[in-house]
Amino acid sequence: MDTARSTLSPEAFGWIASSLTLLTFMCADMRRLRCAALGANAAFIAYSAVMQLWPVLVLNVLLVPVKLWRLAQVFRAESQADVPSRRVTRPRRPTRTVGVAEPPDALQARTPKAPH
Repeated sequence: MDTARSTLSPEAFGWIASSLTLLTFMCADMRRLRCAALGANAAFIAYSAVMQLWPVLVLNVLLVPVKLWRLAQVFRAESQADVPSRRVTRPRRPTRTVGVAEPPDALQARTPKAPH
């Protein structure tokens, strides 16, 4: 008797994979994001193999080496940068002033006066 099938239903693998995919969207740390994505791939591979969803299986099998390569890039970048924090931050966009407002006195001086 297969213990994995008796303890977890096939749908459980799908729910685990979906939950891990959702987790990737909440990760700010690239290492955690890549690891959660690999876990989601593993769960989707198990789910699609049991449910015989061949396109899903092929996609997730093909994504594993890509995600491993991207995880290796993160480790390489961190080791080269020697940055103590692993949190990914976005650079702030500079604020641009579209137009400079004139003081109220200058506006009144240019406004023609109505004849009485």
